[in-house]
Amino acid sequence: MKLIEWEVFENAQRFRADKNPAAVNFMKDVSAKILISDIFLDESIYPRENIDHKRIGVFIENLRDGFVFEPIVVQACPDPEIAAKRGKYRILDGVHRWSAYKKAGVTQIDVVIKTLNNIEPILYAANSGVRPR
Repeated sequence: MKLIEWEVFENAQRFRADKNPAAVNFMKDVSAKILISDIFLDESIYPRENIDHKRIGVFIENLRDGFVFEPIVVQACPDPEIAAKRGKYRILDGVHRWSAYKKAGVTQIDVVIKTLNNIEPILYAANSGVRPR
């Protein structure tokens, strides 16, 4: 793991509810079904170095076999100018699933919309990207 990724991970850990009980109420979750075209990848908060295209291929096969994935986690885009150009929601967790849905031709997906109160999106995304599954 690169040094910068490790620093982001360590910072994200202090926001985990199991480490900090006061953090339990820092987010609100809303489940929704939205257009996949309303979602974009914000590379500035994406914690991984590369997207694993082999993994996406496996996910596409899973979709064709009828497998149902967990909803991806998104955040309403905080910048209206970016939202107008790229999409209404940015991905916090689930880039590979999102890519598989797009390549499989799915037009609407289930998501969890997170409200991050005073939490940096990069910290949330990094914590999601490196936690055990």
